[in-house]
Amino acid sequence: MMHYARRDTSSYSRHNDYRYLDDDKTKMCPNCGHNINPFFVICPFCDFDIRELPSYKLCKNCGRIVDECDEICHVCGVSLMPHESLPEVVDLCDEGFRHIRNFKIKEAKICFNRASKIDSKDANPIIGNAYCLYYLGYYVLALKKYDEALKLDPDCADEVFYSNLISKANSVKC
Repeated sequence: MMHYARRDTSSYSRHNDYRYLDDDKTKMCPNCGHNINPFFVICPFCDFDIRELPSYKLCKNCGRIVDECDEICHVCGVSLMPHESLPEVVDLCDEGFRHIRNFKIKEAKICFNRASKIDSKDANPIIGNAYCLYYLGYYVLALKKYDEALKLDPDCADEVFYSNLISKANSVKC
């Protein structure tokens, strides 16, 4: 969806005579330097297409133009940078998955809960909790946890486990 400015005929603004369609923070056009609406893909002053610049990109969540230096979208609050796992979280998750392989589900759940407390934005501890809930027989809760993890990191999906989880959860619901 492209956004364009509309000319304001009711009053004169000090910077320009364009009023934007929303009240969000403005971005500067890299070509002419005018402040433009952050959702615009074409500058209304110089007709420069901002999508042609490699350093500008659109937020996948709200469509706002963001600079590659931005870590968080100022409109919707979504993180724009890929999430890096902390070393403590990686160690706790590794320990948790070792416990699952040894069928020590309670100890594994403790490890994943600790890892989630350290970094709640990491998908790995949530996936580990989903595995624990699955092996404890809480299929619907495990499916909810797994879906929560997929929202954080869509690349972490294990298709075989996910299909088994869905079939088990559906058999419980019926």
